[in-house]
Amino acid sequence: GAGKTECTKQCLAFIAEVACSNESNIEQKILSANCILEAFGNAKTIRNNNSSRFGKYVEIFFDHSHGVCGAQTLNYLLEKSRVCFQTDGERNFHIFYQMCAGCTEVEKKLLNLGDASAFSYLHGNINCEDINDVDAYEATLRAFDRLKVDRSEIWNMLLILAGVLNLGNCELKENAGEDPSC
Repeated sequence: GAGKTECTKQCLAFIAEVACSNESNIEQKILSANCILEAFGNAKTIRNNNSSRFGKYVEIFFDHSHGVCGAQTLNYLLEKSRVCFQTDGERNFHIFYQMCAGCTEVEKKLLNLGDASAFSYLHGNINCEDINDVDAYEATLRAFDRLKVDRSEIWNMLLILAGVLNLGNCELKENAGEDPSC
């Protein structure tokens, strides 16, 4: 709630604007990486609609002429428990809602996705003011494209994420007469 996420975005945008790099679009690639990190690591909390649920350290590298030549992001302390549980009034990681809202009908069928309200891991505040999940999903896909992430790798990520959501809807029942320790 202190504004770290927004401050980071503004600092990265400023550096991208003022630092001229020798490599084409390196600044846009850095901004794209940040977009993906937010999709997979940020969530709506009671205090903030775009709260980082992880820590990150961004290091930007400059060449001898003070142009941006690269960056490295170190992530740590991802709030993994959020996948299975959120406090009332909060949401899971953005990417889950983005998928449910932004995938085509064909993709939804292949991923066994429906409306976000169909998944127990996405209970509570499905809709969030100030967040358009369709637009955010499209921005995430554009970020993957700018970083030249292969379409098959993106699809595999979506399969895993959809699998997590569907596993959350599984109910385990004990069979009568069976050893419960198995």
